[in-house]
Amino acid sequence: MTTTETTRRINLNRVSPEVYEAMMLLSNAAAKDIDGDLAELIKIRASQMNHCAFCLDMHTADARKRGISEQKLAVLSAWEEAEGVFTEQEQAALALTEEMTDLTRQSQVTAKELSLRNYSGAHSKIQQENTKIAVPNSTPKR
Repeated sequence: MTTTETTRRINLNRVSPEVYEAMMLLSNAAAKDIDGDLAELIKIRASQMNHCAFCLDMHTADARKRGISEQKLAVLSAWEEAEGVFTEQEQAALALTEEMTDLTRQSQVTAKELSLRNYSGAHSKIQQENTKIAVPNSTPKR
């Protein structure tokens, strides 16, 4: 499968170039201090939860180019059960990704943010990860 074989998507750059440019600026700013591998895992997990084949195809290809292990990619959707595969930082970021993507789980965000603070020690990093998660969740699917 390639990105051209998946469901036809709205070309945001064509229909609203200003919004597309703003989203890209936001995405890049959010990724500034986040490890590139972690950013890809965040995008893939959000795309899995959003059931977006186009995004999954694109982000898993990017992850492979970065050298993220096939093991991580294979078990990402079940990361909580994959003992020893993901670092504490990755686990905290993936938990936060799920909290922000699945709005029915919003009541648990505070605990997840506390977990994230434990590894990062910086409030700005939490906000950057929140924004990095928000961008793929706001991209129109159809």
